[in-house]
Amino acid sequence: MTTQVSLPRNVAEALEEVKPYYRNAEIIATIGRHRKTMVYGTRMDELIAFAHSSYDNLDVLMSALVNGYQIEKSPEELEAERHETLLETYIDLLEKADSYPLYAHAKYLEGKADGIKIALNTLGIQIEGVNA
Repeated sequence: MTTQVSLPRNVAEALEEVKPYYRNAEIIATIGRHRKTMVYGTRMDELIAFAHSSYDNLDVLMSALVNGYQIEKSPEELEAERHETLLETYIDLLEKADSYPLYAHAKYLEGKADGIKIALNTLGIQIEGVNA
C-alpha cells in the first residue's frame, strides 16, 4: 500500500504547472542536476528550491510524483477544523446530557461541555454556537 505525502500548497501548485511539460523522470533529473530550467508557464525553479531546501525533500517530491500527494493545510484551515471539532463535541455532549435518563450522568456531561467553554474563554477563543 502506498502512502501519499503532504506538500506545501505552493509546491503542489508548481508541480501541477510543471507536469504538462515534463515527464516524472525529467522533473527529477532536472531537479537533481540543479538546473534552473524554465519552460514558459511553469515553475520548475520553485520545485528545485524546495527539493534542495531540506535533505529529504527530493525524496518527498519523488514520492509525490509516484504515489500522489495531498496539499498541506494552512494554519487557518487547521484552526477552523479544530473549532469545528470543538463545536461538534460541545453539541454532542449537550445532546447526550438531555437524553440521558440518569441525572448524575447528565450533570457530568454538562460539566464536560462547560469545561470546553471555560477553556475557550480562558484562551480568548470565540466559537459560534459554543461561547460566542
